Amino acid sequence: MTSLVNSSHVTSTTTINIPSRSNQDRGKHWNIENIDIYAVSDGHGVYGHTFAEHVINYIDTHFHTIEWMNDNIEEIIQNLFVEIETSAFETLSGKHGGSTVSLYIKRGDKDIWIANLGDSDIVIFNKTDNSHIVLSEDHGPSNIEEFKRMKQTHDSVIAEYDKQIKIGPVIPVFKQVDDEWTNSEIPNRNV
Repeated sequence: MTSLVNSSHVTSTTTINIPSRSNQDRGKHWNIENIDIYAVSDGHGVYGHTFAEHVINYIDTHFHTIEWMNDNIEEIIQNLFVEIETSAFETLSGKHGGSTVSLYIKRGDKDIWIANLGDSDIVIFNKTDNSHIVLSEDHGPSNIEEFKRMKQTHDSVIAEYDKQIKIGPVIPVFKQVDDEWTNSEIPNRNV
């Protein structure tokens, strides 16, 4: 893969994290010449913060090898997501958790790309008229069709409620009854 830029051409980066016990989100903004890239990763589960950091660190580490102006950016983004998942399985196996990832890529005046995996929406706000546009579709665990799709390829997937107190048993979003997946009872504590 040919590099679009090397690290000396990165105009600026901004970390957009506010780590805390209850916030497992991590993110970063890169500005390179005429390209703006925002990545946000929302950790879930006991080690959600670790998975979220892994996603952002992976993008940051491999950033200079990605051809951000390539005409086939869709394939590049798909490959990036697969590489992040493979890397997470290799380095974080045994840890309970996961993370979403959302990308906003503005390539100068050429185009804007939105890509997300998980339940994080990408929204553009217009502060002038207090309006907004939702740019992504929710692929989250509350979407039962998305959950069924994931189970077909990754049988070990569990959709669980994110807990305020990160210890204790898994609280599943769906349960299997007579070979069919249905919604579990919505818990009223610790989620």
